[in-house]
Amino acid sequence: TALHIVAANNHVALFQRMLPSLVLPADLSAPRTDAAGATPLHWACLNGQTEMVQALVEAGAEPNLKDAHGRTPMGMAQSADHEAISTYLLKHFEP
Repeated sequence: TALHIVAANNHVALFQRMLPSLVLPADLSAPRTDAAGATPLHWACLNGQTEMVQALVEAGAEPNLKDAHGRTPMGMAQSADHEAISTYLLKHFEP
């Protein structure tokens, strides 16, 4: 989706403009329609987009959702050695 592309590429200003048009906060946690089942937050975490991760979580993205492979956004950040994101998500993560 457009939101996935925006999140994966750290277009925070564009995300802020898109935010009012999202139907529900659940839109922020909508899985991608491919086999990975990744949310915009998964993609931002994987790509090390700290500012986007913060914007997504503050807007209501669910940090505990698992993709089709059972990975959480925090797990993806940790596996990619994005320590700042991992630290930020620890505040919002419920095991």
